[in-house]
Amino acid sequence: MRSLTVHNLFNSIGIKNYKLEKGFKGYRKFLRDTFPEILKKINFIVIHGKTGIGKTKILNMLKENGYPVIDLEYAANHRASFLGGVNLGEQNSQKQFESIVFHDVMNIVYDKKFSEQEKINVFVEGESKRIGKIIIPEYIFNAMENGIHACVDLPMDIRVKTIMEDYFNIDEKTLACGNYKVREDILNDFRESMMLLRKYASNKEMNEYVTLFDQGKYEELFQLLMENYYDPKYMNSMKRHNFRKELSLTSIDEFFMEMKNLYNLI
Repeated sequence: MRSLTVHNLFNSIGIKNYKLEKGFKGYRKFLRDTFPEILKKINFIVIHGKTGIGKTKILNMLKENGYPVIDLEYAANHRASFLGGVNLGEQNSQKQFESIVFHDVMNIVYDKKFSEQEKINVFVEGESKRIGKIIIPEYIFNAMENGIHACVDLPMDIRVKTIMEDYFNIDEKTLACGNYKVREDILNDFRESMMLLRKYASNKEMNEYVTLFDQGKYEELFQLLMENYYDPKYMNSMKRHNFRKELSLTSIDEFFMEMKNLYNLI
């Protein structure tokens, strides 16, 4: 149904709505023309760290405490890792992703707390150019590359617990008790994604992964996946960055405090 027809139909039944001038194509052109200029107001604080250190958790904590945050993985509906789509459903489209990020940036830039003159520090998670099937537009990626970079590391046991909470939808309290059951649909989704690792892993490694999975030894499995696959890949990708801060921490709370301190120092 054409947009004008829908617009008129809604008006006729009393539903207030607006029709975009020049339609969705006009909106997309406005976004592409405007976004690079809007980003000149932003100074990204880019948080890097190995899988499982809780970067998304930290972004949420910072946002809840009033700090400006852009969550690219939320906008993409994907965790930007090989198993990043587990338990998330359909990934957002490229257009949806760009629109969500654009409006999140606009909301920060035009927030009453910030003047038109000042440059705004905004937290974002370090990403490669791809988040699943999403390609981060060059103007966003370049703005991130030109930002302030911080690298954080946490002990393996904390990383395993964090990734268990995230991927398997288990809360921290339940996980600490050790008496948890992972939903069948999540396990099926995870197993299907894990099998795609065959192109990167040896037969011996894949046999270990499958055995641990079938035995329900998920924490051991996640540690092995991080040691064999995620960590080496991450360390290689970090070579291109110059870090303002490199921190080896002991807890999520310490991570949060260090990011607040960094924001206040810039």
